[in-house]
Amino acid sequence: MNWQLVSFEVTLDPQQPTLHPPLIQEAIALSDGTSSAFRILNRIRAEGDKRFLDYYFSPAAIIVCSRLLAFANGTSCEEPSGSGFDLVA
Repeated sequence: MNWQLVSFEVTLDPQQPTLHPPLIQEAIALSDGTSSAFRILNRIRAEGDKRFLDYYFSPAAIIVCSRLLAFANGTSCEEPSGSGFDLVA
């Protein structure tokens, strides 16, 4: 369990592009010039009528973004695998 998951409940409108929440935009800005080990992956997850944007931070991303993640209420998790993930940073 060396990755961190941060989820945001969203309303997805097919007419509007999906924008990253401000915390994720700040994390992307911090990724500039970091190593290739810095990765943030995301996917859209449905639970009943609710939709969530899940963001997975690699160990290197956790270190660089520790100040941001301190208040994000994230949870530890294993490295995500399978399909449906997009590389954010």
